[in-house]
Order: sequence, then structure tokens, then C-alpha cells
Amino acid sequence: MGPEPRSSKDRLEQAGLFSTVVRQSDVTDFARQKPGSRWVCIVRDPYARTISAYKSKVQRYAKKFRPGEYYRAALLRYFRHPRTWDDSRIPASLVANRIPFDEFLEGLQENGVNWDSHFQLQTRTLAIPEMTYDLIIQLEKLDEGLTAVCQMIGAPVPEGILKNRLNQSLESDEGHVQLTPARRKTIWRLYQRDFELLGYNR
Repeated sequence: MGPEPRSSKDRLEQAGLFSTVVRQSDVTDFARQKPGSRWVCIVRDPYARTISAYKSKVQRYAKKFRPGEYYRAALLRYFRHPRTWDDSRIPASLVANRIPFDEFLEGLQENGVNWDSHFQLQTRTLAIPEMTYDLIIQLEKLDEGLTAVCQMIGAPVPEGILKNRLNQSLESDEGHVQLTPARRKTIWRLYQRDFELLGYNR
């Protein structure tokens, strides 16, 4: 037996699969170079994605638009949490204590969303509609999507081992931020293109 795979990439290659990093601007050209290939993408509900980005990546927003809060959180983390440098939740929570969710949404309205891959439109990342996908899988229905992929390529359908973990993750992301009508309206305006092209309801 060979060595235990150390990363997701190693595990993929051990299974005979390979990954390629493609720049966003090159997605459609890359697809043209692979005629006969099947194209699948996974997307997420824009409401849940926005909340998740706030909870785990708001420090990126602060670094660009509220640098004082970003560096304040960095200092607090250094003194209070010296053993948590690999945990992005710590700086995110420190920044979130100073930038409430509504202020974060107001900042996205003012500055736009296409300055960071975690906040930008998913349709922009995936080059939709310029790029045509054989299957668009909604993360909230991942088991169904993976089943459809297996059926599409003629592979055995695995048991749904991700469902419980996925649902817990989604509930955790949404549990601490209430989606009021006003907040939903703002998120809809920010990500209307994603709602309309990825099959999500307003």
C-alpha cells in the first residue's frame, strides 16, 4: 500500500481523478479545449451564502473597506488567541462584533460584490450564461445532485453520506442571523442575477 493521502488533491489523484486550476477569465476557453466533456457545477442559495460569508469572511471585507476594524481584530487575536492562527472564525467573529450584519450589507451595496471570490456573483465565477453546464447542482440538494452525476456518467450511486453534515452546516450558518424582509430584499438586489439564473426563489 502507498502512503496515506495528505490532501484532497492527493485523494483525488489516488482515485484516478485530477484537478486543474483555471482562472475565472479562462473558463469558457478551457471548456472549448475539452470537446465532448460534461460540465457540472455546484451553487449555493444566495441567502445562506451571504450569511456564511459574513460569519467566516467578514474580515476580508473589513481589510478592504474598514481597515481599522481589520487591524484591531488582528491585534486582539494576537494577544487573546495566539494558538488559533489557522481558524478564520476567530478574526471573523472579532470583526463581526464591530460590524453588524446590516452595516455589512450596506457596505456591499455601496462597494459592490465582485471584489472577492467569496462575495462575488456565483454566475460571474462560473461564467454563466457564456458557459453552459450539463448539470447545475444546488448545494442544498447535494445528494440528489451527486446521484444525477453518477447516473449521467454511468457510475454506481453512492449512499448519501453528506446529507446530515450538510444540513447541520446550513442550519449553523443561518442560525445566528435572522433574515428579515428588509435583509432579504437587500440580498435579492445584490444577487438578483444568481437567483434568476441558478434556480433559486426570491
